Amino acid sequence: MTLRTLSFLSCDMIALAPIAHTSVNDNAKRDLTLKSLLGEMLERKPLQIDTLESAQLDGGVRYKIRYFIEPGNPALDTPDDLGSAYLFIPTQSEGKKAPAYRGHASG
Repeated sequence: MTLRTLSFLSCDMIALAPIAHTSVNDNAKRDLTLKSLLGEMLERKPLQIDTLESAQLDGGVRYKIRYFIEPGNPALDTPDDLGSAYLFIPTQSEGKKAPAYRGHASG
């Protein structure tokens, strides 16, 4: 068994009980430990995407997209948190394998 730790922004370290990744029961114990430390996870919501631009390139179409990450805080007057990325959709013959690549866009 190994000792797992979590690192937070304040650089404090919290040691968890030894966790074996050998059974469903052990994974359930780990999940309960994490929930007791971190609280419940947020509910997953449908992906919200805006297409900012698209370009026809050799071999496919490149899209610059913006996607919703989490809502802002009205009490602090902060905007929604949005991310952006490039998405390349290859135009290949059916049945051929195509490479996968994710590029991060700034701004």
